[in-house]
Amino acid sequence: MRSAFTRLLVCLVIALESLAAEGRGERITAFTPSRHGGVVVDVILDDHGPFRMVVDTGSTHSVITTRVAAAIGARAVAQVELSTSTGSQVLPVASVASLRVGPIVSAVMPTVVDDLPIAGEADGLLGLDVLADRHFTIDYRRRRVVWHDAEVSPASREPGSVDLHSVGGRFVVDAVVDGKVMPLVVDSASETLVLFEAAHVSRRPARTASLVTLARRLMVAVDDVAALRIGTTERRDVRAVRLARSPGSGEPAGLVPTFGFSRVTIDGPGRRLTVWK
Repeated sequence: MRSAFTRLLVCLVIALESLAAEGRGERITAFTPSRHGGVVVDVILDDHGPFRMVVDTGSTHSVITTRVAAAIGARAVAQVELSTSTGSQVLPVASVASLRVGPIVSAVMPTVVDDLPIAGEADGLLGLDVLADRHFTIDYRRRRVVWHDAEVSPASREPGSVDLHSVGGRFVVDAVVDGKVMPLVVDSASETLVLFEAAHVSRRPARTASLVTLARRLMVAVDDVAALRIGTTERRDVRAVRLARSPGSGEPAGLVPTFGFSRVTIDGPGRRLTVWK
């Protein structure tokens, strides 16, 4: 009896919060966290679904599996170079007339892959082709994405917000890693700080781990950085993966996950980022 009453109370609270949010020009989408910190939301594709897709600000394009493409009758119409935070590859793309998540309704041409490393947890990725022009907040503690109206720019009003730069079609922020300013891709689909380093760098890592990307599985060096700071928010003793890859001039020096912060607001049109510890 108590559990039924508790569920009813939770539903009532969510309903009241949603009404209040709409009054502020916001919409709320609940999400399910993946095993590795990903934000999994329900998405309708061409009136089919819902399909589970990961909010991925580190990817230039949205991605669906061949199984999803077959289910909605989407055929490959072209090819595109998909850039992620750990590399690029040429893949087919399909045409989807309608993608719906929260208040977003958009045509999209997602990349099609045979499978995802997170198979069983998600059917695809929501990339910056959908997200770049949105204002939204990922609230990890309350497990929800808040979509803000175009006129609302909460990040720009926060004293700790910082500039976002567009580099290679991805959002990059100047973070401070152990006292050094580094341009890092803002990645909502990763759980780990990733730093690119020259192949000749000699390091005696405390441990190694397996890093899974869309393209392949890599064995990587893992250690910790003492401090990671974005704006006025600092995290201590952050796990970091180091990849032997030398970024070119002006290119990102790695990626910074939004996972690990309690809340993150991305103001796409205003090119601002705010994170909360």
